[in-house]
Amino acid sequence: MLMRKVLTFLSDFGSDSPYPAAMKAGAAGLTEARFIDINHQVRPQNVREGAFLLWSVAPYFPPGTVHCAVVDPGVGTGRAALIITSGGQHLVGPDNGLLLPAAHRLGRPTVYQIAPRQAGLSPGQTFDGRDLFAPVAARLSAGAQPEQLAQLTGHWQELDFGQGSLSLAEGWLKGQVIYVDHFGNLVTNISAELVGRLLSYGERLRWQIEPAGQEIRLAFQPSFGFVPPGEPLAYLGSAGTLELALREGNAAERFQVTAGAEIRLRQAR
Repeated sequence: MLMRKVLTFLSDFGSDSPYPAAMKAGAAGLTEARFIDINHQVRPQNVREGAFLLWSVAPYFPPGTVHCAVVDPGVGTGRAALIITSGGQHLVGPDNGLLLPAAHRLGRPTVYQIAPRQAGLSPGQTFDGRDLFAPVAARLSAGAQPEQLAQLTGHWQELDFGQGSLSLAEGWLKGQVIYVDHFGNLVTNISAELVGRLLSYGERLRWQIEPAGQEIRLAFQPSFGFVPPGEPLAYLGSAGTLELALREGNAAERFQVTAGAEIRLRQAR
């Protein structure tokens, strides 16, 4: 049986607004693809958060998937609109870094700048999600090639989450919180590879919270069930990086930590 193509949507429009439905309406008459919502609750104008969410899920979609992602503080200005092809998938959205982490994770990106006239579109000033990105994404999912809708470009805006660091001699890991999830778990940019070079399950750690100077003792464990309720732990999350959490609690609220916070963990020797 021939599988239908998948077209995903991600935005900061809010699930309680009409805008996600309007964006999908802009695609509905142009494709028979199956629509999947990744998230429409990205914090307003938070490009980095939207980029993380797209980066988190894109590798699990089948080849041929098209992602339409819109977190677009620069709508109506001269910022470019992009199609990026990578790893057999297409990503469509504004040129503000939103698409790049996912594109790099999928493979080697090829970047195109959308030419609205070439695509047969006349977008307005405030809703490119409906008037530009959704129709372009729909046409790609229906079989159009990027070259029919856009021009190759060597210029685009990058965004990355940085990389954690490690000192084997001093026994510490450093990084940054790149996302706080629905449960208040803290997703960091410290990779599983770095963690594996320093830590074994069951090890005790000291977590220095800056700038308050508070120190938290916690264990590195495979999952939540290895610590009592209410206790903090570090573990490797589903995104493949180190996460910090409170079993059956909210670590972000308890420790007053937000995305962007610096993380320093030291072996409790």
